[in-house]
Amino acid sequence: MKAAIALALIAAAPPAAHAYSELERFGEPAVDGGGGGRYFTGAPTDGYSCHVCHDDVAAPPVTVTGLPDHVEPGATYDLTLAWPEDGRKYALALELVDADGNPPATALPALADQPPEMRCAGDRTGASAAQIVSVGARRIVYVEPCGAHQVTVRFTPPSDEDLFIGAGVVAADGFETSDGDGTFELRRKLTSSVTSTTGCAINGQPSSGLALALAVLGLTLFRKRRD
Repeated sequence: MKAAIALALIAAAPPAAHAYSELERFGEPAVDGGGGGRYFTGAPTDGYSCHVCHDDVAAPPVTVTGLPDHVEPGATYDLTLAWPEDGRKYALALELVDADGNPPATALPALADQPPEMRCAGDRTGASAAQIVSVGARRIVYVEPCGAHQVTVRFTPPSDEDLFIGAGVVAADGFETSDGDGTFELRRKLTSSVTSTTGCAINGQPSSGLALALAVLGLTLFRKRRD
């Protein structure tokens, strides 16, 4: 199935459009050489990552910092992905969603707070390479291939739901085709630190109803043994 979709996208696209360097191309119909509404983040809302079309012949050494093992509702996290200056053109698509496909509050640092690495050509006075794209209820972080070397995403879980992150980084070789491009994928489930209050335990301790039942059972067995 994955191979069939990749072949369909490649066959539909004109030769110079295999690697989408323009954000608008992702929303265009596949028959016109676009992504057909897919942004290839790898998140559950999208299903596929950038690897579906790009060859993993030279995977870029992307570093990920600030990714928590667990998330707390109302807490704010700064997630950073960084990649080297090695002559390739890097692009990124990232998405955070809960089990229902709803995104948490997601933001980028204010332009004045963005380091040169987040700007086109690594210029401290340059334009930001990153933006947040709204596609229906989805919020997709996109970094255009203009010479930036990292992106920082700030997100705040609104509830005790688990979150899922999907991110894909493409290191293009400059030939405007999918051949020879390296890809990096990040797919992770971020478990909520809040334990459900409807189960048998809260934070590892028996619930009050269960504790009472166990106490009654223990007292009954003790009396039977004495009799």
